[in-house]
Amino acid sequence: MNKQDLQASLTKKAMSQFESKFRNVLALLREPSSVADLWKRLGAVIELDPEMTGVLESRSGIIDQPNAYARGVAQDDFVKDLFVMACRAFHTLQLRGVVSFVIRLTSEAERELEDLEIAAGIVPPRPTLPLAKTVAEILDDRIKEDWVHLSTDKFKKKLYDPAYKAAFDRLMVSGEIHSGNSLGNYNADQVGH
Repeated sequence: MNKQDLQASLTKKAMSQFESKFRNVLALLREPSSVADLWKRLGAVIELDPEMTGVLESRSGIIDQPNAYARGVAQDDFVKDLFVMACRAFHTLQLRGVVSFVIRLTSEAERELEDLEIAAGIVPPRPTLPLAKTVAEILDDRIKEDWVHLSTDKFKKKLYDPAYKAAFDRLMVSGEIHSGNSLGNYNADQVGH
């Protein structure tokens, strides 16, 4: 495959990824009236942007390297860069009023449009929420807190709860808490039976 055919193949791959990822947005387009027309306009925006053109030219210069691994990386980078450029170009067309929608965007399309703006670098990525703690992790945290802050008598009373005692025993065996904290030479088998 010659370099021009390879570049066309990689461009089609980037276009396919763009169309797949933003299919709900593209389905609601009024203007441009077809995806083919949209690609012509996106291409024009990319060609008129010296930064984007420079990146594409530098990437296209290395997509046919002799080393298979380097060639694969260069081709993947070309597709990723072209995808990002298409996102940036779409955003530019939207700001200029060239892109319009038939109806108000659905929630799926709004989410995709936000993903497009994130991919283009227009808006920052969504923050990731930390995973919620499991019941066992909450109990472990409670035991560790109690171990340090409760008096010996109050802590021993909590050990009558079988779940609390089992978790406490597990934490003692694993070394996450140790007998030097508050109960001295405590024998966990003395309580809860």
